[in-house]
Amino acid sequence: ARIIENGKWGLINSSGEYIVHPKFNNISPFDDTHQLAIVQYGDSNTKFGVINVEGTLITNNNYAYIYPFSEGLAAVKYKDKYGYINTQGQLVIPPIYTRVSAYKEGRAAVQKDGLCGYIDSNGLVIVNLEYSKCLAFSDGKAVVYKGYQKGGVVERNGEQLISPSLNRLLNFEEGRGLMRDAKHRFYYITEDTTLYNGYYEAASSFNYGVAVVKLKEKWGIINQKGINIVSPKYDAIYPFINAYAKVRTQGAYGLYNLNGKNLLPIDCEQITYLGEGIYKIERDEEIGYLHQSGKWIWRLKQE
Repeated sequence: ARIIENGKWGLINSSGEYIVHPKFNNISPFDDTHQLAIVQYGDSNTKFGVINVEGTLITNNNYAYIYPFSEGLAAVKYKDKYGYINTQGQLVIPPIYTRVSAYKEGRAAVQKDGLCGYIDSNGLVIVNLEYSKCLAFSDGKAVVYKGYQKGGVVERNGEQLISPSLNRLLNFEEGRGLMRDAKHRFYYITEDTTLYNGYYEAASSFNYGVAVVKLKEKWGIINQKGINIVSPKYDAIYPFINAYAKVRTQGAYGLYNLNGKNLLPIDCEQITYLGEGIYKIERDEEIGYLHQSGKWIWRLKQE
């Protein structure tokens, strides 16, 4: 566990014994593997390093900054340039870039001389540094820009799926791109650049094969063909969690699944997702816990 004494951070074990006596300016929470933590040290000129669970500093260089680990690599700043270290603290990708991102799907966006592209986990350039903006990969694809507004899509292998020719391409999820025009209207486009019919006042990315859209001040849900599975008629539709979405109209809440079927009628005062497919339901004088299968786990109705 992390502790702080007299402004300095250290580590203790479950018996309260010191693993590391308080000496660091800061110790970040351990990473997802519970094996590594980023530390800050130094008096007048703060430096960053990485310690393991024994409290041993595994980095050799005094880095100006270290970002959280992602997919086994962490971006580091050294002498005003950026590179990456591995989980052994070794500098495996030299600091030659002016901007970098965290790794996602085995790719990181990097920038040099004002242009960005993507590298793999070995530092090999997969997508040439020729774009003005590079977004993170999702489902094997990433949105890239040339100039201020022209967006396109590249794949993990470096091939260009859609050339940077689409105005205001916001993202590309589940084989569908979300675009916004100068009037702030939203459109969807397919991989072959076929545009969906019509536009929306607001729209989400596709998730679980559906998207939440707003039309005439009301919210609905469409599938990947652009067909309404829930017509725009609600005051609000919240993001899908575990393949269910909470909807609201006139102050009452309900639940829809991906097929547009009601799990609950729109008469609840509140619906709270607790995890593992369980919802806390409150309505009238009733409170209970409902599984997404439709089975009540427990419910109480006051007389």
